[in-house]
Amino acid sequence: MNDMGKCLVKRTLIKSISLNCFENNYYNLRHPKIDDLPDLIALEILCWPENIRVDNEEIQRRIWNFPQGQFILEIEEKIVGAIYSQIIDNPQLLENKTFTQVPLLHTESGVVVQLLAVNILPELQNQGLGDRLLEFMLQYCAQISGVEKVVAVTLCRNYSDYSPMPMAEYIHKKNDSGLLVDQILRFHQIHGAKIQKVLPGYRPKDIENQGCGVLIEYDIHHRQRFDGIQVEKNQQVKVERKEDVDEVVAGCVRGVMNKKHSFDSERPLMEMGIESLELLELKYLLEKKLGVKIEPNFFFKYGNPKAIASYFKGETPVKHRKISELLPKIPQPEPKNQKTDSDFSAAQLENGIAIIGMACRFPGDADSPQKYWSLLRDGIDAITE
Repeated sequence: MNDMGKCLVKRTLIKSISLNCFENNYYNLRHPKIDDLPDLIALEILCWPENIRVDNEEIQRRIWNFPQGQFILEIEEKIVGAIYSQIIDNPQLLENKTFTQVPLLHTESGVVVQLLAVNILPELQNQGLGDRLLEFMLQYCAQISGVEKVVAVTLCRNYSDYSPMPMAEYIHKKNDSGLLVDQILRFHQIHGAKIQKVLPGYRPKDIENQGCGVLIEYDIHHRQRFDGIQVEKNQQVKVERKEDVDEVVAGCVRGVMNKKHSFDSERPLMEMGIESLELLELKYLLEKKLGVKIEPNFFFKYGNPKAIASYFKGETPVKHRKISELLPKIPQPEPKNQKTDSDFSAAQLENGIAIIGMACRFPGDADSPQKYWSLLRDGIDAITE
């Protein structure tokens, strides 16, 4: 413990101090306010199809009933992400329920946090913001007194591609890297979740998943991320044989890309069918193969295989882009035509009326609006003859 730590222990009676390293991020996290409701409703519409989307009243209920369990993510004061939760007594209560019924399970005396949704603006889903938002929420929940675990009822992304495999078998199916084949389940696996079981009928209108949800669970106090390798963040390294880097990057990209697309080292990842969840797996594979730690927004700076390989060969300087470039263009309302003094004719001005003052008289001894309000508040009769 350094001198500062010893001083704090002596003065505050703190018995142990954790050494933390903080970094300045380009986004802001805060609890939502009721004024944020229109933006959160718009975000919900952008992130979820109508058949499994919650209604406006449910979003409002979350803010009113449990504001400390909800977070929004802002970039330049614009809401681009949100994560929602509630507290329940135990996971067994989620069985034989639908996603529209579980809000009734919320109780602040519970010991289990249920994650309800993670929403990220589609234009920014290649930024790794969902990864950061979920990780923050899990660490936040671990600090809530009395919380024993975190659960969620998620859905599968590609179950229809493996049909007629039973869903109970599909949710545990892994690839050669030990990762779950389903990208959404893998997203939670990388954050340390355990896949529990299928919950039939949880989302009755989710045809692609046969109306089922998948119960996952985080052992919040003993959680370990399923990351590739732990090294210095975004360390730029030069491997012994530079030609191997191109092969490694190409192999990793091919391993996660949609088979319907063809590989091209200069083609943007997004055009090869690599979206936010595939980027998470690509990040994991590159970290494992190259022995580096990659920032979640790395692929925004280096968006094709050639740029990625050049970076790890030490050939590409780090690029810095303005945060405003990340945000979608918001159409601005056209200014309304307003008349100026010169627009009025002399005749209009000649017959015009100018208000130069206002006065009001209150009953009783009240000589100001504040005193009159006091009379009303206290129920004092101010009628006089």
